[in-house]
Amino acid sequence: MEWWGYATSGLGAALGLFGAIRGWRADRRTQALSQPWTLDHFQNDAWLLTSRLPTDAHGVRVALEGHMSIVETDGDLNRVVPSGFVKFIIFKPGTSGGTGMQVTWRQGVFRCERTARIAMQPKPAASK
Repeated sequence: MEWWGYATSGLGAALGLFGAIRGWRADRRTQALSQPWTLDHFQNDAWLLTSRLPTDAHGVRVALEGHMSIVETDGDLNRVVPSGFVKFIIFKPGTSGGTGMQVTWRQGVFRCERTARIAMQPKPAASK
């Protein structure tokens, strides 16, 4: 194989890697737009709100549905980094009727607000 054969095969490999990285980043952005936050049960009455956004979320506000209320917050709601989380302890009366929360944030300090509704999954059954 001549020198140009090696050069073109190396260039083809580099372009293939570049395309794979672009595809991965596009998939991540699409996933973040379809479900920008996840809400997972942590333990007892604690829940983790995790960012799936590709950039920092600023000025995060949470509104619970029904008669639920936030008892305690552990984390900074002013700025949540990508893959970062905020832990909430949520009081939920037996017949609250609340099944989720609404999250409002800005993806940049001066950008317009976005809102997403997140369904609250039932707590796993306690093991005996």
